[in-house]
Order: sequence, then structure tokens, then C-alpha cells
Amino acid sequence: MNKIIVLSLILSSISVFGQALSELKKGSTFFILFEEGEFSKKRSTTLGILEPIFYSFYFKKQNSDEKTSYSFRFSYHKYNQHEDISKNKQTIKYRVHKSFLNKNKHLLLSKKDMDKLGDRKMIQLFKQNKKHIFIIDKSETKGNQILIREAKFSFDSVE
Repeated sequence: MNKIIVLSLILSSISVFGQALSELKKGSTFFILFEEGEFSKKRSTTLGILEPIFYSFYFKKQNSDEKTSYSFRFSYHKYNQHEDISKNKQTIKYRVHKSFLNKNKHLLLSKKDMDKLGDRKMIQLFKQNKKHIFIIDKSETKGNQILIREAKFSFDSVE
């Protein structure tokens, strides 16, 4: 009986994740839930007016047949372009209540979700045009408020 319950839970989580992925592919916006760890790093600098923050995710080769592994980077800059500085048009950044996470969990991707899908599928998803990507950094939670930043995607391959 216990095996049936465990199997049901596994199958339902796969089904829910598959539905969430198809919804992400259709939508124009999604949120990356960032938590620093062994394969996810944050780097920021206060040098220059753009004040960049880089959120990097690293993926190990899944098996010896794979010749390439990938790393993703999502970058936030205070201004998207230099022309935006003179107009004081800052990149989107705002705080919302933590309940946002529950209400929009179908649009959230964590490192664990990315690992389940694999690096190549994630690259395809992130490279699609007209996608708005936002980073939610768990370390920047204050009380019941989370900080959301618009970010740009890039990736590197490592042979």
C-alpha cells in the first residue's frame, strides 16, 4: 500500500511539472527562484552606474556520453541600456508579498526544476523570444516581502 502511495505522489509531481513547463512555454513571463548553493552563485558589484548582479546556475554533465556542459547566467542591471540612464528609466524591480509565490507557482522555476528538465531544454525555453524573465532571490526576502528583478539570460558551454 505504501508503494502505491509513493508511486502516486511521484507520478502526480511529474504530471504537474509537465503541465507547468507547457504553461511556461506558452506564456511570456516567468520567474526564476534563486537560492545560492553549490551549483548556483550570485555575484554583484557596485562599480559603475549599472550596478550589475549576476545569478549563475551550473550544470554537470549527466553522463559520460555528453561532451558539453552548460552554465546559465541571468543578469540584472539598474539600467538596461546606456540611453536609459539619461532618461532615468530603471530596469523593473519591485517588492511583493510572499503570497505571490503560491499564487504564481506555475510560473516559478527553481534550480531543482531546471535539473529535472536538463540544461538543453532550459536553454530552449530561455532563448524563446518575447520572454520576460524575473529573478526572485530568496536571500533578499524582508519580512513578508520578496524582491523581484527583471533579468536577461545568457549561457556558456564548456567542453
